[in-house]
Amino acid sequence: MAVHQEATAGMCGFTQKLTPVLDEFDDRLRQGRRMMARSRHNAEDAVAAAALLVRRYPVATLAVTAGTAAVTGGFLGFAFGWGTARKTAS
Repeated sequence: MAVHQEATAGMCGFTQKLTPVLDEFDDRLRQGRRMMARSRHNAEDAVAAAALLVRRYPVATLAVTAGTAAVTGGFLGFAFGWGTARKTAS
């Protein structure tokens, strides 16, 4: 009987020490969920704004996309060609 009372008293002290930690964890978890929801809403707004711009300016969108693809393709072609040429020269 005395052992059970000591164990119960020990657990009570443990839970008293653990309660602030769990409360802090709950607060941080709630804050993280709010931040994730806010980020999701911001991303949805950005997608909607981009879709609106594409609908408003389709020709400009195609021009920017083609220019970006050409620059990226040129850069990658140069990089891979330069890397291959250096390996064969060595």
